[in-house]
Amino acid sequence: MSKVIRIISTGPETSLQGKERLGYLNQGVPSSGPMDEFSHHIANKLVGNAMEETAMEFAMLGGKIEFLCDAIFALTGAEFAPKLNGETIEMWRTYKASKGDVLDIGFALRSLRGYMAIAGGFKAQENLGSTSTQAMNFLGGYHGKNIEAGDVLEDLNPNLDIYISNVGKYVPDGFSLYGGASKTMLVMKGPHYDLYEEESVQELCNVEWKTLFNSNRRGVRFKGVELKYRPREKDPRESPGLGNVLDDVSVMGCMETPQGQEIIILGKEQNTCGAYTQIGIVITACFDVLGQCKPTEMVRFQFVSMEEAIEIKKKRQALLTDDSIFSQE
Repeated sequence: MSKVIRIISTGPETSLQGKERLGYLNQGVPSSGPMDEFSHHIANKLVGNAMEETAMEFAMLGGKIEFLCDAIFALTGAEFAPKLNGETIEMWRTYKASKGDVLDIGFALRSLRGYMAIAGGFKAQENLGSTSTQAMNFLGGYHGKNIEAGDVLEDLNPNLDIYISNVGKYVPDGFSLYGGASKTMLVMKGPHYDLYEEESVQELCNVEWKTLFNSNRRGVRFKGVELKYRPREKDPRESPGLGNVLDDVSVMGCMETPQGQEIIILGKEQNTCGAYTQIGIVITACFDVLGQCKPTEMVRFQFVSMEEAIEIKKKRQALLTDDSIFSQE
């Protein structure tokens, strides 16, 4: 292994993410992993890695990085304006950096999260079968914590000759997965869908919802209209208010609505149980869109059936494994 990059500066929620940490929700351990799995996986494929290799995720601000040795890298995800030694480079393309080079990823111009993969992958701590960072429990990633200025990351000491043919590989025009000024998230009915007034459910889909600043990997918050509940007889063990139920399972992507005042969609560091009603669940294939919701950006919600969700997921998986999406200089 060798020291590959030094972090000169970085933004919030910069971390190493690999595959999801599955099978521990019953012990209160969320899945972790990339919020935008598609961009994470494509970054790895651009440099010649396996799709779930450990890569760096950053939000809003990519920061500055110094290369401590020669490396092959790619950036994907949101629209940033990266520069290598002051020269503009492209997202969704593979480059070779030399020792001493400085990469300035800059700010997200559109959408939120970006990904940096290096050939061979970053060295990361593995816990419970995954290298993904779960900072709350000090699991995975870079010593179980988010990445900060001054941190030095190591690679897995790859033979760059094996990966050099990937330099110049790119995805034409990137991918417009995240929409323009407004994104659309496809959702299925949640476990408490029938507790909401029908007019409120319709209004949910008829208006735009603003992404709030107090969003993070645990949950993405949205403000729109007030959602109203059908009158019902409350279980005496429930907390007051029609928006509360007995503690129930909280899965990734579920749409909690605290007293109907806002929507919180649980992310990759989600609570594993909760007592807020859940009107819907974001489908797996649309979770990448959720991960790219930038504060103040607008989103719309659209309900789909289980059958439609499965079909959409199959198409996304087929795209992810289709090498014809890549071009080479």
